Amino acid sequence: MLHRKKTAAFIALISLAGVSFSGCSLFGIGNNNDERNTLSDTTSSVVSINEYDKGDLASLFLSNMDISRHQYNWSCLKNDDTGISYDGDDRFYIRKGIDVSSHQEEIDWEAVKDDGIEFAFIRIAYRGYSDDGVLLPDEYALDNIRKATAAGIDVGVYVFSQAVNEEEAIEEARFAIDLLGDTKIPLPVVYDPENINDAEARTDDLSADQITKNTIAFCEKIREAGYSPAIYSNLKWEVLYFNMEKLKEYDFWYADYNSEPKTPCNFRFWQYSTKGTVKGIKGNADLNVEFIKK
Repeated sequence: MLHRKKTAAFIALISLAGVSFSGCSLFGIGNNNDERNTLSDTTSSVVSINEYDKGDLASLFLSNMDISRHQYNWSCLKNDDTGISYDGDDRFYIRKGIDVSSHQEEIDWEAVKDDGIEFAFIRIAYRGYSDDGVLLPDEYALDNIRKATAAGIDVGVYVFSQAVNEEEAIEEARFAIDLLGDTKIPLPVVYDPENINDAEARTDDLSADQITKNTIAFCEKIREAGYSPAIYSNLKWEVLYFNMEKLKEYDFWYADYNSEPKTPCNFRFWQYSTKGTVKGIKGNADLNVEFIKK
């Protein structure tokens, strides 16, 4: 779900233990000249950034922070063309889920349940990314929540955010709370601070500090209303746009389409594919798993 046009300096990486940067570009940020995209260690040897796993580099950066770290064992994970499983860890197991919005239109939730799906995140609202930033409900949300629940699928919801300040983030939280009304959901209400790749967006120039403040404001308003808050993220966001040290008390729904997640940060949900096929849903579906303590 996350797309970002905005670029940002990755200057914090120079504090890495034993690692410094020499004009390098991480996640495509910075100079595109391959000759200048280099990573230098303390012995001044130089390695092409193209030969260094960018995910490992970002993971190293995060590992040097005061964050909540996950305890999952990736040797127990199988994620390939035959499906996904997590076996052999006596601490955690997984269950399978999806996330949907009005883009999927009508969904046969009984068929979804019969296909082995146990939970779903449903978009409940979204804010436009133009200057006006109009906040709107997802037209299929309430029907999806009702039918998914009736089919025996646990439901959470998410808000596509374009909040530029804490007041707007709180407005988005209240909007979701009002739409839910008396509806009780077992999974979190998720803050999803999306960004836009192919157009100007009202959030393009937000600082990491402001994004983090917006995130906390949303989550605390959700918690105040009696729901569980969570945050949608990916590795780029955890490095560049969130202050993870200030968000470690919240659950995370982490997006990473590698064979295994790259982040060292703790997360509860993992969105591992945007190209899944699920019975009862037209076209591709986003696939997720939840890690649950035994």
